Amino acid sequence: MDPIRHCAIRRARRTAQIHTELAVYERIITGHQGEIRTLRSQLNACAPVARIPTEILQEIFRLATDATKGSASNLVLGQICRHWRDVALGCGNIWSNIVADNLTTQPAMVEALLLRSRGALLDVRFVQTVWERKPLRAPQSTPDHATVGMADESPESCPEVIIFQPRGLEAYLLQALPRMRSLDLTLFGSEYRRLALLLSTPAPRLRNLSLSLSDNAYTTRAHLSTLVGTLSLHLPDLRTLNLHGFDARFAMALAEPLRSVTSLALRMSHEGPAGLPLDGNELLLALQSMTSLSSLDLGSQLFPLILPGSTVDCEALVDLRHLKNLRLSGEVPHLVWYLEHFMLWPSVNLDLGVFDKIPVPMDGYATLGRHLAQVFFPPAHAGYGTMKPLDHAGCFWTQGHPRRAQDMPSIFHVFISASPDIVPAFHAGINANQSAEYSIRPLDNWEKVEEAFDEMHDRRSELALERTLHIWMIDTTIRRSPRGERVESIWAQLPLQDVHTLLLDGAPAENYDDSLLFDNHQLLPTFLNFAFAMTSVTQVVARRWTPTWLRELLAPSRMEYLVPELHWTAPAPFPSLKSLTFIEPPLPNTTDLDPVMVDYVVQNHRDKQRQLAGELGEILQVRKLVVQAEVPSPQIEMLSRVSGHGEFKIGVRRPQSGSH
Repeated sequence: MDPIRHCAIRRARRTAQIHTELAVYERIITGHQGEIRTLRSQLNACAPVARIPTEILQEIFRLATDATKGSASNLVLGQICRHWRDVALGCGNIWSNIVADNLTTQPAMVEALLLRSRGALLDVRFVQTVWERKPLRAPQSTPDHATVGMADESPESCPEVIIFQPRGLEAYLLQALPRMRSLDLTLFGSEYRRLALLLSTPAPRLRNLSLSLSDNAYTTRAHLSTLVGTLSLHLPDLRTLNLHGFDARFAMALAEPLRSVTSLALRMSHEGPAGLPLDGNELLLALQSMTSLSSLDLGSQLFPLILPGSTVDCEALVDLRHLKNLRLSGEVPHLVWYLEHFMLWPSVNLDLGVFDKIPVPMDGYATLGRHLAQVFFPPAHAGYGTMKPLDHAGCFWTQGHPRRAQDMPSIFHVFISASPDIVPAFHAGINANQSAEYSIRPLDNWEKVEEAFDEMHDRRSELALERTLHIWMIDTTIRRSPRGERVESIWAQLPLQDVHTLLLDGAPAENYDDSLLFDNHQLLPTFLNFAFAMTSVTQVVARRWTPTWLRELLAPSRMEYLVPELHWTAPAPFPSLKSLTFIEPPLPNTTDLDPVMVDYVVQNHRDKQRQLAGELGEILQVRKLVVQAEVPSPQIEMLSRVSGHGEFKIGVRRPQSGSH
């Protein structure tokens, strides 16, 4: 035999043998892989989590749903294990939260969520933005026949997914309106007109409705005027109605027939078409018919900046004593008009956002303060029953950007409340992630300022409120106050002598754009006039106040502050003070530092704490000298020093009767 041919035959036989052996080993590996999957499945069944009852596991899945993505985020549950997949697919509530937009959401995904929700009540949010894209390819099927992969497949990997066709998804969603429990819709004005008939479909289960205009540049007055005649809501069980960006007259026409609404919020656009001005009589008549209201929120653009003559001359009153929560924002004349025409119960929770787009009329702040006093402190509370006193107060300074004061201003808050928990809880909320919030979103127009107001209120809305007054304004309002009329004229009309606890936070830092804004003579009267009236305060808690500012607050120099804006009613604020708590910022994050730097940071922090303890003691010694000539000298005693938490408590113990 030819040697060359013989070698070729041997190589061919050897190759065939190798392939045979590989096939054998592959079958063995495949068998072992199946056994491994079986064992892992049995192992999962033995895990403690597998013994959780199905109903509890489904509730955990529902609560863990990503609010920003909705139920689409639950597709990952199919990738964990077969048990979780079966549990998820067996619960309609897990798939009932639908979040969609006109850019990224695919109709097949929405259809899959609607099918898997199995008749559960739906919570839907749809946002239409300016940029729309065309289909990337011709659809292979219609939305009625589109298919989506199983729960463990992403929609992008499914060959039958249809890329969104503009002006189709919102109409498809609204066909499920009778199943909806809540609907948050943001569309152009022309789209509202196109979908008016679908929106007019009876929705007996809908309890929460929010309608917003996506971009007012795409909305004309003609769109809204046409919409008034075509949109008719049939929502017998509606409880919450939020309207944002619409014409004021259209918003009231839409809201008035919905008599079951208990919470109404109206936010007008600051930049869009003004439309026909709303008359004060129209507003009062609409509110008078909504007898179920317990919460009312009226934005700053409900009336024109200059009140129309018909509104100014309006003498009607509306009985709103059934309101528990009232939020008002706008110019001082607007706020005064509301309080003149609204009959309110003294136990109301009132939020006031004071704007200054236009000059404040003389005596405007004082008039606003007098109306607030009439609401919260009627004579002897006659006929109002027993109410808790407003003996807890707060004064917060939410610091803006020190070098960009014009578009990132600071916000000034004044609080009085009947609850000891409201002021600290709201204070914690407005300081959450404050630095990050200001760094990414400048407040360079009034609409953004009002949005910041809304976010602060949303953080507070979870609290069980009771008889609270919150006044807030941006820092420029303090600077722009006319010489004879300052913002503190508002709370100068309130009987603050009943306040016993005061929480202070955020003494303003130096501003590099306008040093006069944070000059002591310019700003401290605002704080001190708030504090001087609180003659019964026994406890003060200060956070992020430097010792210099605490000295100005507790022992101000009468010679230094001989200014007409400061009303001296006592040698020093808080004549009844017994406890001062100073809370400094916590220890900086040392996670990424080497051990040497950690030791340095910790030691530096402790040194500052020791220095602060000494400075606080000196401040109270100075205060003792200030009041020594007119009142018995308090004995200064350091009660406790909690340096580990950055908290110092200093007690002022009053001498017993007859002692000096």
